[in-house]
Amino acid sequence: GIYFLGATSNTITHGYFYARNWHGIGFYFGSNYNTVSYSTGSSDGTLNGGLIIRNSSYNVVTQSYLAGNTDNYGIEISSSVGNDISFSTIVSNHGTDAACTIPPMNNQCPALWLRNASSNVFTNAYVANPSGFGALIVQSNNNYVDQSTITSNSTGKALYLFSGSSNTINRSVVTNSGRAIEMEGGTFSNTISYSSVTNSSGDTMVLGTASSNTLTRTYLLSKSG
Repeated sequence: GIYFLGATSNTITHGYFYARNWHGIGFYFGSNYNTVSYSTGSSDGTLNGGLIIRNSSYNVVTQSYLAGNTDNYGIEISSSVGNDISFSTIVSNHGTDAACTIPPMNNQCPALWLRNASSNVFTNAYVANPSGFGALIVQSNNNYVDQSTITSNSTGKALYLFSGSSNTINRSVVTNSGRAIEMEGGTFSNTISYSSVTNSSGDTMVLGTASSNTLTRTYLLSKSG
């Protein structure tokens, strides 16, 4: 893999980065304003990611493939702001795993994991995890997902918003065999607009301890009736 440690304003294009027991691509310790394009980041092992951004901001990743191949997530962004992910594929096949114990995972692991992350933007992204959560957004605010697909095929939610606020899902598709969207943990003032939300069985969308959220011009369908 490749790791940025306090590195700024670097550009990588057409790279392939694989790590067997760590992350494919990693931004750490204030690595800001870097750009990765037309590249692959992938990882194996346990609780690693194709791309990890920790305490780093304003990085751009575009036209790239980020994959957790075995028991990994595609992307983790934590304690970071203003990163831009576009025209990229974010995939995992990470399902039930005792290592995924950070609330509210409940041993279900995500393809896309935001925690304490704000003002990050995902545009024309494809997020897929057939075994667990598609996207898990925890204690994160003002993130924006536009013209993207978030999909799962499991008992995990395709999109789970927990204890954050003012996140927006716009012009996107969210789909799962089980529950498509859940909002919990006191999350508030999130918006889902101009989107399609579908599932095969059970509840399509559930709001628990959630308030002042907005759903507008969005299609909801449970195929099981």
